[in-house]
Amino acid sequence: MITFDWAYSQAFSRMEIVQMESDAYRHYKDLNFHEALPLYLKLDSLEPNNPQYIFPIGVAYVYFNNPSKAIPYLEACKNKKEIQTASLDYYLGKAYHLDLQFDKAINSYTEYKVFFGDKHSKHHKKLYEDIDHEIEYCKNGIVLYNQPVKVNISNLGPSINSEYPEYGPVVSGDEREIIVTSSRPDTKGGKRDYHTDGHYYEDLYISTSNGQKWEPLTRMSDSVNTEDHDASVALSADGKNLIIYRYSNDLLETGSGDLYMSSFQNLQWGEAVKLPFSNQKYWEPSATISNDGNTIIFSSNREGSLGGTDLYSVMKNDKGVWSIPVSLGKNINTDMDEDSPFLMPDGKTLYFSSKGHNSMGGYDVFVSHLSDETLAWSAPENVGYPLNTPYDDLHFSWSADGKRMYFSSIRPEGYGDRDIYSAELIKEEVVLDTLPTMLSATVRDATSQASIEAIMKIYELDTHGATTSNIKQYNITTSLQSNPIALPQGKSYLILLEAQGYKSYSEKIDLSSPESQPIERLFSMSKDE
Repeated sequence: MITFDWAYSQAFSRMEIVQMESDAYRHYKDLNFHEALPLYLKLDSLEPNNPQYIFPIGVAYVYFNNPSKAIPYLEACKNKKEIQTASLDYYLGKAYHLDLQFDKAINSYTEYKVFFGDKHSKHHKKLYEDIDHEIEYCKNGIVLYNQPVKVNISNLGPSINSEYPEYGPVVSGDEREIIVTSSRPDTKGGKRDYHTDGHYYEDLYISTSNGQKWEPLTRMSDSVNTEDHDASVALSADGKNLIIYRYSNDLLETGSGDLYMSSFQNLQWGEAVKLPFSNQKYWEPSATISNDGNTIIFSSNREGSLGGTDLYSVMKNDKGVWSIPVSLGKNINTDMDEDSPFLMPDGKTLYFSSKGHNSMGGYDVFVSHLSDETLAWSAPENVGYPLNTPYDDLHFSWSADGKRMYFSSIRPEGYGDRDIYSAELIKEEVVLDTLPTMLSATVRDATSQASIEAIMKIYELDTHGATTSNIKQYNITTSLQSNPIALPQGKSYLILLEAQGYKSYSEKIDLSSPESQPIERLFSMSKDE
């Protein structure tokens, strides 16, 4: 303590320390971590391991998506009797989660729940639901992390990325042009948005490639950028039509934001015009446009959505009039958020981001296919780790040939905050080309026969009947017609059903015969009493 007093008196007076503590705490309570963190780090250098300092430092690093720095501070707090807040377990769980330490995250999230006791109290019901989602994300993460997809991931380099956030990449069909969103000091307004994360306002930036390297990003013209927030959303395959998302501070406070389109004519981008189906009453942050320009799929939290933002489609008729938005339905939309749609040139393959389905944390990227016969979208499949991470994985674009994905991500090797990456898929040869068996499943209460929602996990079995590492997970809803699930022929499977408040149920299905007749299964589950 004598050593500290000496350093203390040499650097700052007691009054200066008190003022620094006051300023740091004020910024921290306002969630202004950009200002709070440097002050707390300075205070920690004067008096290391003081729980009054190290806890907010750990929290700030979680908010900055830097779990490797957050974890040592938060772990140190676990041994401090001065730290009695349950939120320590939440932030430690979140840090472990982002750091791919899923088992530790589950333990911390569980401790956070235990702290609050009665889960049936009205005050804690929403908290329990949110933490249960985080725990489910971690369970999904364990499965996905252990079955990584084969990709080569590359950072696009300093010509595109900087110490500031870059995201929302949209790429022309020939991959010679890329437009991204960035929050840099040279944005048109030059202002910072202290309503949200303290970053500079968003603007659109553009770069071209000669096939070997990207030119440095330049800010696009004032016909595209305003003094408020402007973000890249979609670019048509020919690179001539650009969809933009805009919102201002006033609109942000009401949760609104709208979609605009700018066209490239006479060697310049024209004034962006608001799309007629984008409604100022609602929040519509993303969209994708078909190859012929006649179909747009967009996200919206408009009235009638299943939860948060859902995906909707509109079509343009011969007179250039857009139709009324139609929901993509329960195959795609969940009671959580769906966003960032991307329609491939075939018009039948849809990539999108979702917090529902079997995400490993926040938004994950999923893929679904449109059936020519039923005109219904197939059950979405998670595109896998490392394309998906525990962070929010959204704002992406695919090359026209489907070989490369351009996306934004926070990764240790990045230049700062979110960077733009490309991922090239390593395709494996398909040995068998047989028609799959379509499984339709319905789950009911064994006593009342009422339909219930359940999680179905399908484990592929080896020749000895043991489970392999190939696992797929699906949500079985209470709809009258369940989504068909495609199961490859020549294999056997273990079906495991889980539902809240019910005993787990398992059953084996043998598809070793060459026939591919559709299978309909009615599963009954007993309550866990």
